[in-house]
Amino acid sequence: MTFKCSGELHCENSAEAKLTIYFEEKKQDEFKVKQLPICVEENQVNTSIDIKVFRFWSEEFDHDSNEINIIFEHYACGYNATYDSSNELANNGAYLIVDEEIQNDASYYYWSGFDEGRNKTYYRYLEEVDKIPETSEGSLTVNDKNCILEGCEIIVYDKDGKQLYQNTGKSPCNVEIACDDDCPKGYLKCESNKYPGYCCLPCKDTASKIRDLGNKL
Repeated sequence: MTFKCSGELHCENSAEAKLTIYFEEKKQDEFKVKQLPICVEENQVNTSIDIKVFRFWSEEFDHDSNEINIIFEHYACGYNATYDSSNELANNGAYLIVDEEIQNDASYYYWSGFDEGRNKTYYRYLEEVDKIPETSEGSLTVNDKNCILEGCEIIVYDKDGKQLYQNTGKSPCNVEIACDDDCPKGYLKCESNKYPGYCCLPCKDTASKIRDLGNKL
């Protein structure tokens, strides 16, 4: 080797390697390399890929003064946002949810509908916006802890230290590497009458199926 591998070395005595790259358990890329061995680095990084900014806000209509006022605003980052209503909350209340996480705490929720005692009607809204405001005054709250999420970076080098591949995505990430006719780590090699004459079965799923079959006998 003419370079120092700071990651993991693979396929030292092989003619070809097949790599399959996964981000968030979804196949991202697949390619073959003949300049072996290869060095694979997996680094933990911060990422904002595909993250959205959500604005929750609430209005009240005062039937006595005929005025409408914004009474609360909340901004948060994530992939999905919604209101989660509950019969246990006052005034048809609903929690603010981003990526299945209650915002602030369980005592923080927005009302909806008419409140006879206050003679006011409450409305709640949710929209996707470009960014979180730089200031947070009055009733505006911000949860920006999830604006930068944990991700991972995968880098692949050939035997000469040349970078062949680099990509960053959401965690978890994984690289499956098959050297020549071997199966990747975590797979069981089985004969097959189809090309290339063998197949690779995931050990975890295969073991689970065998246990299920044994339980039925």
